[in-house]
Amino acid sequence: MKILFLEQQPCIRALKYALGLKSLGGYHLAFAYSGKTLEELYGSGNELFEEWIHVSLEGNELESLLLSHKFDLIHSHNAPDFLTVKALQIVRKHNLRIPVIHDNHDVITMRNTIYSTHPTFDQEGAIKAEKIANLESDARIFVTQGVADYVINKYPVVDSVDLVFNNYVPQGLLPQIELPKLSEKDGQVHVVYEGTLDIGRTDGHYDLYEIFKQIADLGIHIHIYSPRNPELTESYKELEQYSAYCHFHGKRGSKDLLQLMTQYDFGLAAFNDKKNREHLDVVLANKVMEYIASGIPVISFPHKEQKDFLEKYNLGIIINTLSDLKNINENYDIESIKKSIEEMKNSFTIEKNILVVEKFYQKVNDRKQK
Repeated sequence: MKILFLEQQPCIRALKYALGLKSLGGYHLAFAYSGKTLEELYGSGNELFEEWIHVSLEGNELESLLLSHKFDLIHSHNAPDFLTVKALQIVRKHNLRIPVIHDNHDVITMRNTIYSTHPTFDQEGAIKAEKIANLESDARIFVTQGVADYVINKYPVVDSVDLVFNNYVPQGLLPQIELPKLSEKDGQVHVVYEGTLDIGRTDGHYDLYEIFKQIADLGIHIHIYSPRNPELTESYKELEQYSAYCHFHGKRGSKDLLQLMTQYDFGLAAFNDKKNREHLDVVLANKVMEYIASGIPVISFPHKEQKDFLEKYNLGIIINTLSDLKNINENYDIESIKKSIEEMKNSFTIEKNILVVEKFYQKVNDRKQK
């Protein structure tokens, strides 16, 4: 099956799909994009695709590609959704029998803050594109049930073909050896955070600096793995100067990072919810699955999707305020959570779940050809 992945900026979720599909065999994968490649952004991933084709929103590169290649299916990833709309226009213009699947990673209309602060970003156009992509695509995939509920209600489609598919972890990233816990050496609690940090410090959901400070104030170590963007240098220095409990470790490759995270006691999957609470209630962050893969309990605020997932499988603790972290080992049944993680972590890999996507592809393709 020849699949075209389509996304302005190729992302980790797309990489995970590719790993899963390649584990099944029988797939020729191409990637049309307008930003950086996976290799350029993350250091690996290009090797999973037979072709990389740079396209622009304004040019005709995508049209030429769809007319010159016989793709069985287009799997378009958001957000924003401009490339999905462009693909739909080309398919309709040339009456191509290529189904377009729109994968909802993020939903712009759920946010109270603009999606991008770039001065040329068309927020109004992005909202229109979201509507077209969800109403006119042949099928939709949603990263969580919460995102599915919102989109299906906002953009109802008669006889729609939909799938919920979470951000699972590649089997190859699961650590084979656990590092000694830092807490065993010093008797203190060590929490890790991996992921993005806001540059603007404007209460976006990755503006976590005050949260880090409050954790340090409790006498809990917070270890942060995030790219050392030049724009964040002062913020890093500020936190390191603020407390000896704040530790920055920069950026690591995914496999190294999951191995390193085994040495910590907990993984932090918190957000700043001052402005985007509705959006955050439907998020099940990549980092949740990666903490579980590393064998460490997850700490989350009561964001609905994460709360439901963690409580359903007993994989972490839900806190209402950061003060709930005081005496965390005494106030929560951590051993029970660790046991659940050990029993369940192999169930949340992309390889264990990718057959659902393969069957979905076949269903969508068969329906388009009728």
